[in-house]
Amino acid sequence: MPRQRIERQRKAPGGEEKRAMPAQLKKMEESHQEATAKEVERILRLLQTHFRNDPCTPIFFFDLVVDPNSFARTVENIFHVSFILRDGLARLKLDDDKLPVIGT
Repeated sequence: MPRQRIERQRKAPGGEEKRAMPAQLKKMEESHQEATAKEVERILRLLQTHFRNDPCTPIFFFDLVVDPNSFARTVENIFHVSFILRDGLARLKLDDDKLPVIGT
């Protein structure tokens, strides 16, 4: 007696199905985005205060971003400063010694 063939539902062509993101992950993502925005604003205020007090003196990029006690914090600082640079709120250039500085 031949075996009966069972038809399985086929996946739609073109990739995986879209899945709804669990509410807990959405909240985590939103809180991470808020934290990033707040940190970017904090760094921007620091830069604005510096340039308001001394508009002609750029800040050494590494002095601004490097945390000698935390590699992870250094990477986060570079990430946050990149938004400020991307939005044109500050400029990254090289000084006479070819070291990166942040200026207006």
